[in-house]
Amino acid sequence: MKRFFLDRRAWVASLVVVLALCAVFGGWRGASGFGLGVVGTGVNMVGLKAATKAMTLGKTGGWLATVVFLAKWPVFIVCAWACWRLGGPGPGCFLAGVGLVYCLVVGWAAASA
Repeated sequence: MKRFFLDRRAWVASLVVVLALCAVFGGWRGASGFGLGVVGTGVNMVGLKAATKAMTLGKTGGWLATVVFLAKWPVFIVCAWACWRLGGPGPGCFLAGVGLVYCLVVGWAAASA
């Protein structure tokens, strides 16, 4: 299992498989919801990493970390709102995208430790 979480190709393969499942069972709304979930959570993760890197910059780093940390949330909220507007399987597939990204990141962190 450790090898799976450290291999980026496995990440891409799992994203493609779940996207295909969302498209098959949810149509374009399911695929769109999943894509928005992955993008929203990806932006959230990149913002979190940038905020933690900015904290090492001293006094200005604290302010920069706060701004970056707060700026990432509107992107996630807009993605969630767009999925809610899609209706049907969109919100469920959005949550599948969010859950998959978080599971992959937690698995990577556990495998890297």
